[in-house]
Amino acid sequence: MPDCAGMAYPQETPDMRTCTIAALVTLFSTMSLLAADLYVSTNDIHAVAGSDLGWGTYVTDDNVAHDAYTNLQQAVDAAAVNDTVWVEDGFVCDDTNGHVVVNNSKIRLVIPRKITLRGRSGNWQNGPVIRGRWHCDVAGGTSATGTEAIRGVQGGGSTLIGLRIERCSMSEYQSFNAFENGVLSNCYVSGCSAGYNNMNNVQLYGCVVTNCSASTYAGLFQNGWAYNSLFTDNSNGGALAAYLYSGNVVSNCVFAGNRSTTTIVGCAAVNPATPPLVIDCVFSNNSSTCIGSQYDANHALTLRNCLFTGNRAPCVAPMYNGDTRYNNRVFAYDCIFTNNNSGGDALFYTCGAFYNCLIADNIGGIRGDSAIGGVRLNASASTTVFRNCTISGNRVAQGPADGVLFGRAANLENTIVYGNGTRASPIDIATTAACTYNHCLVPAGTANAGSDCLFDDPGFKSPARGDYRLKGGSPCRDAGTPLTWTEADLDLDLLPRLYCGLPDIGCYEHQGGDGTVLILR
Repeated sequence: MPDCAGMAYPQETPDMRTCTIAALVTLFSTMSLLAADLYVSTNDIHAVAGSDLGWGTYVTDDNVAHDAYTNLQQAVDAAAVNDTVWVEDGFVCDDTNGHVVVNNSKIRLVIPRKITLRGRSGNWQNGPVIRGRWHCDVAGGTSATGTEAIRGVQGGGSTLIGLRIERCSMSEYQSFNAFENGVLSNCYVSGCSAGYNNMNNVQLYGCVVTNCSASTYAGLFQNGWAYNSLFTDNSNGGALAAYLYSGNVVSNCVFAGNRSTTTIVGCAAVNPATPPLVIDCVFSNNSSTCIGSQYDANHALTLRNCLFTGNRAPCVAPMYNGDTRYNNRVFAYDCIFTNNNSGGDALFYTCGAFYNCLIADNIGGIRGDSAIGGVRLNASASTTVFRNCTISGNRVAQGPADGVLFGRAANLENTIVYGNGTRASPIDIATTAACTYNHCLVPAGTANAGSDCLFDDPGFKSPARGDYRLKGGSPCRDAGTPLTWTEADLDLDLLPRLYCGLPDIGCYEHQGGDGTVLILR
């Protein structure tokens, strides 16, 4: 290290600090002055001489009247970078406002630079409408993506707040670059159709996306983030709702009533160190695989605190036709999979792991007319880990069969497998691969179950009502092994995992007493 003794440094003075602060104040003041507000009104008061521009009046909340555009495209064209265009609630941008042609594509609204476009109230329920147009080139056809179709919005990096975007359509293999690199907040996107994907690299906050479709690849958005949003009644030929990349997050969203030829949410090639995260979400009544990853050993996705219920397809699978040749890694923490019906298919195609998960009362697997059948819980090439899980009440769709089927190797730790199957003398576990059991409760005679395992009734509180918590007298209490649990870890009810000693076996930790526990998830 060089000797710095004797070197002279400039000394800060009070005048220097004052000048620096003054310069910053001037800079921020100048920046705020550069950003302007423009207005769009529904009332056309007077025309501008020699122009097709009409002026209306927009009265802001402070009761100040402003001249306002009556054509949305003209207002957007006049806006500079970082300006805000305020649009009166109830304004409709449709065929009466015309459209713009870009590269032979008809577009209802083109945003040429980064701005904020928002409705007065900021709520889509009352917000302005941007309406595209469906068109089919074949008389009597059902396609919405014909040559006269009109896209909704195109422009990168902008923020859209409190808008309704309806019936926008793109021709085959065109995307909705409308929303590329932008933000949608409290918007309602309905009836949009695309050959490719509807939105790219976007952030959604408090949005509703419904009755949208795409014929290939990512249907609603790819490489994006979604928070507190609802995706319902959409359809697609690819990863329907979201096609995720490294670092993407989907949080507190509901996916209900969607259908796709592959998956509802899928992930592309990702960095295993930063897998996409799906957290605090509900998947309900979908007729497509809920979670998938593209066929590649480097693809991974993390689920946390999610509920899967009433779906009519596998819950977790590769994106492409259940291809099991690849290590499609999905890791589930604190999730509930219940009352799903995958028919004759597997409930899960996955390697990876399940921690603190309840897998109960599902229907699926292999028909019961074979020697080995059951609800298939894994089918990929690598070993799956089940740690502190409860697996019970699962059965096949047709005929008597075994309970759960491990199609590939599985390591079970502190896990209950009990009460599955429909045979007169049900065999809870069928396997075509070696499984290991570490401090588990499994049926008597289970291969590889050692002396640290239990073979008794686990003592669930009310399995007929879907309550798989443990009674006070359950043999599973304090019968687990600590593994990596610490005092800070929680069970599926978000209660302490280590309560008065060793962990319990199963996804729920008995907390003392058998009173009613009310959990708000």
